[in-house]
Amino acid sequence: MRGVSLGEIAAATRIATRFLEALEQERWDQLPGGAFNRGFIRSVARFLGIDEDDLIAEYDYERKIVDQQSTSLASAAHPIEIPRNWQPLITTTVITLVLIAGGVFVFHRYGGRIVESLHTRFARAVAGTSVNAANRAPATSEPVAPAAAPTTPPITGEAPASNQELSLTILSRESAGLTVIADGKIAFMGSLRANDSKQIDAHESIEVDTRDSAALALSLNGQSIPWTAAPGASGRMIVTRQDQPSAPEPAH
Repeated sequence: MRGVSLGEIAAATRIATRFLEALEQERWDQLPGGAFNRGFIRSVARFLGIDEDDLIAEYDYERKIVDQQSTSLASAAHPIEIPRNWQPLITTTVITLVLIAGGVFVFHRYGGRIVESLHTRFARAVAGTSVNAANRAPATSEPVAPAAAPTTPPITGEAPASNQELSLTILSRESAGLTVIADGKIAFMGSLRANDSKQIDAHESIEVDTRDSAALALSLNGQSIPWTAAPGASGRMIVTRQDQPSAPEPAH
């Protein structure tokens, strides 16, 4: 500062040497700030014989440039973030997860029962259709033969074949679903696993309805009978007293 030492200026202006060094090197952040900075500049300018206003104006200009640079750096380091409302998205996500979890739980807990119930309803509907179709069948107008005179049955220890009960044994070669109606009433409705068997007894008729006839083997009163539908096709079969196999002749 015009060949004058900082010690001399400090002694004359009573300003600390560190502040004078900060003024000389334009390290504004090391000054007290505000009115103190301008007071320091006026005291130094007065001691050195420099125009005080010019030195203050130069200080204000330099200070303004430094402030602008600091503001730019601060803005670059901390960009303004626009707040976003995440609440609707979070709520929708939570509801979706709850619905998915509930669906999985219901399926694992009640899925088997639901499938079994649907199968049972389907089988009942098929059975009802079959019974209605049988009831709507037109009656034949065949002449009725006169009743034969009662005869005394032979004493053989067994009832005549015409009075025998119908006993149908159903053997499932593989898993299959079926409906069985005995004398117009549902006797069985469901599924048989492989190698399972079911015996149905009736007085007049037995009706079997299945989706896969090849999976079933039938035995009426202990003797095998063929299935009337094509193998592997779904169909309905009715056995009556007339379908009873004839009793084997006694060996002589």
